[in-house]
Amino acid sequence: MTLEMPWKKPYDLLVKEFVDRYTCTITRPDERSLSASFVYPIINGERSEIRFAVDISETRGVVFKEGMVGADDNIEFLQINLFFEHDYHIQIMKESFADRLGKKLHLKTEFQTGNEEFDRRFFIRLKGDEEKKLLSDRDVQNAIADLAPFSILGIAPPRLFCSWRIVDKEQLSFPNVENSLSGLYRLADLIR
Repeated sequence: MTLEMPWKKPYDLLVKEFVDRYTCTITRPDERSLSASFVYPIINGERSEIRFAVDISETRGVVFKEGMVGADDNIEFLQINLFFEHDYHIQIMKESFADRLGKKLHLKTEFQTGNEEFDRRFFIRLKGDEEKKLLSDRDVQNAIADLAPFSILGIAPPRLFCSWRIVDKEQLSFPNVENSLSGLYRLADLIR
């Protein structure tokens, strides 16, 4: 993580809220470790017999629509993971201009659900027919759309995960994160 830890205060409040409202464990690096100074703790819990983990992860030097990010810049993401048994392999991202251009030039292919609005919003990669059947379900499409705007949504054994680029501290408020967690649980219920 970054030495500055720009989201430390709002994330510490989020950790406290989760501990107060759920039976959670918090995974932190060993205090004697150098990483303890710049790695956010992981919130681990369980709800509806599905384990979850909430944390802040980082990517370096990523290009976003807002502009180029320098090689030394760190982009932080709120990531929520749900762990349960399933056999699906799906990756969903916001469809970009590059994705649309790649499809026109036949350099990229993706699954089309038949729902024009959904297909225009998301770029979908999947493994096979079972995934196509799952993503053709309007309830599943609605559950995915409700999680937007996310950076990536992944469904691959043994987890379902979603990450959002952090741009303001409000994203780390307990009501917002709880809403995202509930949305992922709704999607998990449709997958199971």
